[in-house]
Amino acid sequence: MITIPLVNKYPGTAVPFLLFDLSFLGMFLLVFPRPRIYSYTFFASFLFLGFWVKFMFHSYSGQSFIEPVGLFTGLPQQWDKGLYISAAAAMGLIVFRSLHLVYVRLYKRDKPHILNANQSLLKLPIWYIRYRNMIWSITLLCIVGLNLANVWGAYYQVGINTKVFLLFPFNLLAAWFINVGFGIWMSCLIFWEYHNKNKSLLIVVIAAFLEGVISSITALSRSMYLFRTIPYFIVITEKEFKAHFNIRKLALLGVIFCCLFALSLVSVSLLRLPLYYNLSMSSNPKIETAVPTPVVPQTDASTAVSTPVVPEAVTFKELPSGVKEAAKYELQNLFINRWIGMEGILAVASSRESLGVSYLMNALTEDPRTGVNSLYQRLSKSLYLESSKTTFMTIPGVVAILYYSGSIWYVFSGMLLVCVLMFVTELFCFYYLKNIFLISFIGLSMANVLCQMNFPYLGLTFFIELWAALVVIWILQNKLNINRNMAASRQENL
Repeated sequence: MITIPLVNKYPGTAVPFLLFDLSFLGMFLLVFPRPRIYSYTFFASFLFLGFWVKFMFHSYSGQSFIEPVGLFTGLPQQWDKGLYISAAAAMGLIVFRSLHLVYVRLYKRDKPHILNANQSLLKLPIWYIRYRNMIWSITLLCIVGLNLANVWGAYYQVGINTKVFLLFPFNLLAAWFINVGFGIWMSCLIFWEYHNKNKSLLIVVIAAFLEGVISSITALSRSMYLFRTIPYFIVITEKEFKAHFNIRKLALLGVIFCCLFALSLVSVSLLRLPLYYNLSMSSNPKIETAVPTPVVPQTDASTAVSTPVVPEAVTFKELPSGVKEAAKYELQNLFINRWIGMEGILAVASSRESLGVSYLMNALTEDPRTGVNSLYQRLSKSLYLESSKTTFMTIPGVVAILYYSGSIWYVFSGMLLVCVLMFVTELFCFYYLKNIFLISFIGLSMANVLCQMNFPYLGLTFFIELWAALVVIWILQNKLNINRNMAASRQENL
């Protein structure tokens, strides 16, 4: 019903349009069969929003794309090429998920559900049981303390360059914990609470929500709160958690979620505009128009706004009405234009660059410090300016980066391989950590990093850090329990 009215309006030919439509529909529908792959669930959902939903929205509304699209001018052949490439990406996910479901149906029929698999063999850390209150207290102090330090030092803030440099590797650790580290640790604590037979599981989930809203505000990220909390909603709606989350508790959690989301959204929007406005104008005093709302890799995506020149050090109340309207405009476009995908593939597909394997290899090894002078910023004709205080860039996403090769087969096989990479990471958590909260959280985190990829080097760094963190958790959860029986008997004697 959504697609048919657009068939005659689409400027290109029917074949790529229908192929694009059916492939993304199939990709999204494969989210629902059991057993679920959490990384696939989030990856397919983000791509569906960034490609199919965005395409349909702009086709019906007639609005131009917010982010720059390079030499794309809307010619029929440009549209056809872009939709063919997009369909190839969706087909990569379809093939991966189909093979997984066939394998499970044929060879894994007798396997228990992921929540029940080998749970009797789970070793709850004895050190957590003994020092539970102290661990929670230290965790909460670290969350509050590091986020307050982030306000001062900008270790991880959307669009803002780091203000305070610490000895290596403390800047890296601070940024990592605010970005994903605290979310990973909270998922471990909630999982241990679940297996510690804690009847107040609702309280610890709310604590994770509070961590999400604090981190999102200090990081100036409107999406971070959602990415911290949605994984828990996906898990607690499983039938195994009905005893802990009945309808009344789910309703209460939903109300708390909405209130905290509103707080995060309003707070970040009010903080971002004056801050970006002042830094951009003070860094570029000759600019008399167009200070874009920033976009940074792997973190957040926004719209572009135009504002007149104002003095430095303004407050939100002093900003002209045009900037206040821009804040409203950002919120209105948050749920459609925030997702990455279509603009990137249209920009790359319409480029006159000599795409090929060598071009792709240059992108894979590109230094993130090139910033606004990087390959995609030039290719997309980005208008974001270089500044010593801010880093604003437009984002291509993993599909557009794969098409640097100039081949849809690279796009298809590349998407298939990244699905395998995410699935292997989930399998490690399944077999060695058995933590469904952690699986859901890292599934979303991996999908988000891929969809918002600008520099492949940063994506590779993320996966290396993620695997290192999982190994550390495995050591904490398993290897520190070697003397579990001895410790337990000693505790009984005491």
